[in-house]
Amino acid sequence: MWNAGTSAVKVVEMLASGGLEEYFAELAPVLQRREPPAVYYALAERYGITIEDDWIEEIEERYGVKL
Repeated sequence: MWNAGTSAVKVVEMLASGGLEEYFAELAPVLQRREPPAVYYALAERYGITIEDDWIEEIEERYGVKL
């Protein structure tokens, strides 16, 4: 998700069915410490999550942002 505006936003993400609570508990420190991408991808893989990020380069180029 991306907020292109100037006002702060809040996001509520709901996943059904449950079961990924531990993934998010482990993900938070990985993101806070800005771990290398390999750590992020390995964590996702451990929980059976596929990261679809092939769109990032196009967005960065089109809008002049760094994701």
